[in-house]
Amino acid sequence: MYNEIRDTGRECFWRLWGRSLLAGAILLVMLAGTRLVFTYLYRGQAGEQFWSFWLPAFKMGLRFDLKWAGIFTIVLLFVSALVSLAGVLFVRLRGWRHTLWELSAFCCFFTVFLLGVSNIYYFQFFSTPINPIVFGLLEDDTYATLLSIWHDYPVLKGLLGGAAISLVALWLTRPGAKMQVLSGKKLYVKVLAAFVTIVFLFVFARGSFGKFPLRHQDAFVSTNTLVNAAVPNGVSALYAAYGARQRMTKLASPEEILRQFGFSSPLEAAKVLGWQGANEQELLDTMLGKNEKPVISVKSPHVVVAVMEAWSRELFDYDVPGKNDLLGSFRNQLATGYYFKRAISVGHGTFASLEGLFYDSPVSPLTEGEYSGAPFLFAEGRYWKKAGYRTVFLTGNAENWRNLNVSLTKQGFDEVLGQAWLQAQFPSALKFAWGIDDEYTFKGALKLLADADAKGEKLFIVVLSTTNHPPYHVPDGYAAGKIDTAFLPQDKSSDENLLRQHLTTYQYANNVLGDTLAALRSSTLAGKTIFAATGDHNIRSLINYPDNKKLFFKYGVPIYFSLPPSFAPATLPDLSAWAGHRDIFPTLRALALGEKPRFGGGRNLFVKAERPYAVSFIQDAVDPGVLISEAGAVVDFASPHYLTWRQDGLLEENVAATAELKQLDSLARAQLALAWWRIRMCVDKK
Repeated sequence: MYNEIRDTGRECFWRLWGRSLLAGAILLVMLAGTRLVFTYLYRGQAGEQFWSFWLPAFKMGLRFDLKWAGIFTIVLLFVSALVSLAGVLFVRLRGWRHTLWELSAFCCFFTVFLLGVSNIYYFQFFSTPINPIVFGLLEDDTYATLLSIWHDYPVLKGLLGGAAISLVALWLTRPGAKMQVLSGKKLYVKVLAAFVTIVFLFVFARGSFGKFPLRHQDAFVSTNTLVNAAVPNGVSALYAAYGARQRMTKLASPEEILRQFGFSSPLEAAKVLGWQGANEQELLDTMLGKNEKPVISVKSPHVVVAVMEAWSRELFDYDVPGKNDLLGSFRNQLATGYYFKRAISVGHGTFASLEGLFYDSPVSPLTEGEYSGAPFLFAEGRYWKKAGYRTVFLTGNAENWRNLNVSLTKQGFDEVLGQAWLQAQFPSALKFAWGIDDEYTFKGALKLLADADAKGEKLFIVVLSTTNHPPYHVPDGYAAGKIDTAFLPQDKSSDENLLRQHLTTYQYANNVLGDTLAALRSSTLAGKTIFAATGDHNIRSLINYPDNKKLFFKYGVPIYFSLPPSFAPATLPDLSAWAGHRDIFPTLRALALGEKPRFGGGRNLFVKAERPYAVSFIQDAVDPGVLISEAGAVVDFASPHYLTWRQDGLLEENVAATAELKQLDSLARAQLALAWWRIRMCVDKK
């Protein structure tokens, strides 16, 4: 044993120096250990080629682990020097030097453990390592988000387990004479050893001997997304997500944005899409909608857009009447409407999808923070208001969720109504974690429609449902239809209780939607209301999507239209064509007001396209961009990964993409680049 009080500052530093190096080695084991756990949990996806399948992840993952183990070790060495110096300057602190270091080391161990486990659970829910969506979760309703996490995950066990493992790791670095690894050596030997150690640690922290340091892009080592997902540890995934978030919220210059997607100017991108204009100002004016002159008439219909929480497309395929009742009363509405079954969302979270729908924006959050006051002249709310509509956003959540009551009213919505308004209209409506149950939300929508119609107003209303959200809940007294999880595919969640809860709320939401449509069709509003419905994103924890074989379901949502007979198209549209969120409002503007789709945006789904394709702003890889068509799929438009169709109807990554797919990729990149450029130009004019 040794006497810590008697240690000189120099002796204390060398002892803590040894403890720091040992802590770094333990941290390296912890970082690599989470990857082994990930591999074990998803080993079934590898088939027979187990080790060759995962080997690229192990090799590159070790570099990421060395990087962050090196960074944490440098931090602990800095703490060692700091507390050793403090002990020299302040005698009373000498007995606390190791304690202060131990607190720092415990925080490092606990952080690595917590982020590693969180990354595994995050992948289970989102089918991706920690990404920028995590910050959106923090900006959501904090209480409801924490309640959902507490309800669905072993939070307490994880915290206690993390604390226990961190204490064991700390015990392994306990001080003693052995920690003075350079005891008896001359000072220059110690200094040289310390210098060499620091050099190696900085090399590890840089992650590379080459021109560029180790970057998040380097995590893409395979054509298999499951292998790529195993590369980053929890710390590196969170760091990369923070960087991506900063790039999204701190907009680069217009030139940088265009260059990122391979264009030297907006005109170059526009020409890919067939632009024939003379200059950038003309292009910008067109994309801002300055030349749009929507006209409303007595024949113009009311327009309702229902954005259904977690309305997953794949579950439609597992609806079995009388055995696994997932669609409820909405099933009866499918045959009388227009159901586009091959569609994807524009974002992978509620807020991102709303901003994608309202602003055709690849940037989210856009209307929170410093850009909230920018005049987005092309916003959907502004368009319908300019067309003479009363514009309303209605949600079962609180009116000020994500500051929507402020941002939407700045962008063309007359009113933002939520749980306070609903409870005033329906005193029997009870509040749950995420607001008011869907049945009251849609009753409120029908009331707004009837009131507007009685006043001779034309109403444009977007309804955001909330019930189908964890923690899963249906109103007391709800008589649920039969649920049988055996009808779900093999890649479903193993949590039977969670499956049943989730399917029941999904069924409830569909029943409410179906009952609303039935009530609308039996009323005087039937002949003068266009009703559209889609999901904000798919259900993310019910069925596992560890790779992109089922990319079309990973981001799949239904798109549905119910039209009055006088607005029905002469010929049936191609309901099997690929579509997306970006096509919904161009279609509604065409149906209700006869307007053509805006340049660079989505298409009118009721007009036949030669080669239909869906474009999303989801960030599936390093940068945003997902395209899917009959030719295959593309993810990450800045550095594209191509996927082609297999004979079994699934997708697989393919370096040798077809010319058709590469051409579609060029069109999609141009759309994304111009959408981003338009946002940036509006921000500059703020």
